[in-house]
Amino acid sequence: LFPTMSFRRKPGAPKHLNVITLPLGKHTGILKDSVVEIENEDSVKDLQDNGCYGTNISQSSEDGKDVLIISKEEAFFLHFYLKCLTILKDGQVLSTENLFEHFRKDKRDFISTFIAYCYLKSKGWVIKSGLKFAGDFLLYKEGPHAYHSSYVVSVEDDNPEGEQEKMTGRDLQRFHRVAEASGKELLVITVNYPLGFKGEDFKWQDDAFEKFSIAEMRPMRFTFNP
Repeated sequence: LFPTMSFRRKPGAPKHLNVITLPLGKHTGILKDSVVEIENEDSVKDLQDNGCYGTNISQSSEDGKDVLIISKEEAFFLHFYLKCLTILKDGQVLSTENLFEHFRKDKRDFISTFIAYCYLKSKGWVIKSGLKFAGDFLLYKEGPHAYHSSYVVSVEDDNPEGEQEKMTGRDLQRFHRVAEASGKELLVITVNYPLGFKGEDFKWQDDAFEKFSIAEMRPMRFTFNP
């Protein structure tokens, strides 16, 4: 956790929580289009209670049951690192390699956002989608049931083959205003790619990310004059 950060507890939230960030059971998800859905009620409860995994809950049109929607970053983290999520597509179990390639194909910057996600998880944060605030992630102490989010995160990278436009001073100013208006601080995570990186040659293996590095920046508010 960042030492100078102040945390805003939600009114009525318990003062002392027994926070467990690791799911207790083994779970199965179904890959549908671009998301992973968890339908089992016990799995939904375990993943939400122990780590606050899942972006939102919707209702299945088939049987009326609640369905937990898991982001790509969450799904791959639970699948590969925690070994607690098996993912099916068309009734077939997806291998780690196939799942990785599917997510890469569906989300161009998946490598960068997943590396950033793992880095932030290693710092002890509960991570949720930052789309509502024009970012990639929101960071919570303990979770949204107890605290307001502390940071809105933007993930940048130096991928030589990437199509992502670099953040300009004006972009940073606008982003900072959004964060400040919602009582959050801005955190920019930059994923540095290894020299000579070629996407077409990059295949999944257990040590696939060892040569990548992370830089973080907490920009203060400033006035940008173009």
